[in-house]
Amino acid sequence: MKNQILYKGCEASKKIRLSLLTAAILSFYSGMTQDQDQESGPAGNQYKGTIVNNEDVETNGIIETNLSYPWLTQKYIRFFDDSLLKQGERVRFKDKPKFDAKDIKGFRFEDRRYESHKYADLSSLGPKALGAFYFFEVVTDGPIKVLRFFESPPTIIQGDPETVYEELRNSPQLMVIKGESKLEGLSSAVLEKFISDCPEVATKYNEGKY
Repeated sequence: MKNQILYKGCEASKKIRLSLLTAAILSFYSGMTQDQDQESGPAGNQYKGTIVNNEDVETNGIIETNLSYPWLTQKYIRFFDDSLLKQGERVRFKDKPKFDAKDIKGFRFEDRRYESHKYADLSSLGPKALGAFYFFEVVTDGPIKVLRFFESPPTIIQGDPETVYEELRNSPQLMVIKGESKLEGLSSAVLEKFISDCPEVATKYNEGKY
């Protein structure tokens, strides 16, 4: 009788341990399945943001660009719906359409905003003198906007490429635009032209009060 009680106790103990082990496995498996269904965050070169198309329609999603090379961001970005960011899965290249600066009006993410403008570098020879669309980062917004423009590296780089890249990153050109006027490089002459329709501001500027 005593042996039967001990035997039944051992059997009950085994069943309890087996039940606990099964519950733990099922719980772990369920958690793994849920994680696979959840969206993951953007990668290092991906940002939650908004693009604005040429009809002023805004679309939220993921903007992909490498800010270490701002001259590339000026030319194009990639954009896709954030629902494609699944845990443990990479978004396929074909699902990340490319938008050139001529394709949309601009985009924004975090505290950055970019606008598409056509810019013709009349001091250059070749295609640059004809003009092309770029995404310009907005530095100061208002009636007169100040924007940032980065020169692209030369086709043939002499010396250490990273040194050249660093110099270009640290020396952007400031551009200004007023209303529907042409985008121009920031200079005293251009600024005086833009503020000439406001005598009070022009007077203070000429007197060095700014």
